[in-house]
Amino acid sequence: MLISSTGEITPRIFFLGNLVQQVFLIRGRENALIDAGMSIGGPLILSDLKQYLGDENLLHWNLLTHSHFDHAGSTPYLKRKIPGLKIGASPVASQVFQNPRAVELIRSLNHDLELAAHLDENVAFTGIEVDRTLQAGDTLDLGKGVEIQVLATPGHTRCSISFYLPGDQAVFCAEAGGMPDRDGDIMPEFLASLPDYIDSLERLSRLPVQYVGLAHGGIVTGDEARSYFSRSLDSTRSFQNEITDLFRKGQENREVVRTLKERYYDSGKISQPYRAFMLNLEAMVKQVKEILNAE
Repeated sequence: MLISSTGEITPRIFFLGNLVQQVFLIRGRENALIDAGMSIGGPLILSDLKQYLGDENLLHWNLLTHSHFDHAGSTPYLKRKIPGLKIGASPVASQVFQNPRAVELIRSLNHDLELAAHLDENVAFTGIEVDRTLQAGDTLDLGKGVEIQVLATPGHTRCSISFYLPGDQAVFCAEAGGMPDRDGDIMPEFLASLPDYIDSLERLSRLPVQYVGLAHGGIVTGDEARSYFSRSLDSTRSFQNEITDLFRKGQENREVVRTLKERYYDSGKISQPYRAFMLNLEAMVKQVKEILNAE
C-alpha cells in the first residue's frame, strides 16, 4: 500500500510537506526531522512542524540521508528559523558541505526553483555546518523508547546513509532504495557506484520492514514495503542490462543518454526537474560504461 497523504503514519512517525517536498518527523522525548526537501519547501515544512510539535523550537535534529539539493535544500532556512537545531549527516556529506563547488551546485539547483516560485521570503541555500557526523552502527536515542539506527547505504551518492526505526520496522533511505516512477516501476539511482548501490539494496532487503519512506511520492507499507527492496534490485539489474545492450549496439555515451531520456523522461514516466534528471542519467550511464570497460 502507498500512503500519499501527509499526517500521522504511526504514533512516532509523521509525513510532512508534500509528495515532492517530502520529509518525515520522528517524535520521542526529542524530535528529529529526516531530510529537508528543496529550499522552496522550507516555509511549508516549518508550518507543518508548528502544527505537529506546537512549537517549531521543539525540533532537535535534522538528519540528512545525503547531500543532494532536494534533500538538504531547506536545512539552512530551518536552521535560521530554529537556532537550536542540530544537523546530522554522514562524514562524507559533511565534507561535501565544506566544498565550495558542491555548495554552489546545491545553491544553483535550488535557485532555479526559487525563481519560478516567486516566494515572499528568503529561502536561499547558504551552506550547512554538520553538528554530528553519523557512522554506520550509530544509534540516536530520542527517548520514550524511540531509537534511530544509522545504516551506511552508499551507491546513490558516496555520502548516502539510511535511518531505521526498529520499533516501527520503518526505513528511510531516500534514493538509495530507488525511486518509483509514475507507472509504479522503480527507477534505479546508482549515481556514484553501481556495485555499492546493489550491495546497499541487498542489505536493506534483509531488514524486517513494515514501512519504507520514499525519497518522493509517499511511504510504502505492508506487503509492498516488505518486497520493495527486492523489486528495486530487479529493476536495477534490468536497467543495467538495458544500458549495456545500447553500448553493445554501438551507441556512445551521449547516444545512450539521449535514447534513455526519450524512453523515460520524454514519455512522462519520470517526474523530476530536467536538469537534475539529466545529471543523474549521465552519471548512471557512466557507471555502466566503466564496468564494461573493466571487463
